[in-house]
Amino acid sequence: MSKRFFAVGFSVLFAVSAFAACGDDTESTVDCATVTPKGYSELSVAFGKCTSCHNSSLTDLVSRANAPLEYNYDTYEEAKKFPEKLLGTLEDDATFPMPPATDVQLTATEKADLQAWAGCDTPE
Repeated sequence: MSKRFFAVGFSVLFAVSAFAACGDDTESTVDCATVTPKGYSELSVAFGKCTSCHNSSLTDLVSRANAPLEYNYDTYEEAKKFPEKLLGTLEDDATFPMPPATDVQLTATEKADLQAWAGCDTPE
């Protein structure tokens, strides 16, 4: 029983710390005057790497690998809600970078495209 309690407690602690770290309010470093961001629909491969955890159809922390429930990228309407949160996890010095090192990683181009999308008015 104590091992189960510890496991549940650790999961909750991890989820809370992940949520707090995902909360980086980062401003865009993208120069939107010189960059034409791709639209959400053009970034389906990059966002697809996010939606294995950040998907509105996943309704519990276990199936989401502890990804906060309010951050979803499977639809444009959901993805555009918190662009600053996405930017915060894509920065090179992010406290809690996404995707985690154990998952499929974004290419440098995908990362730059997502940063431009989030930093330049989240075009559809």
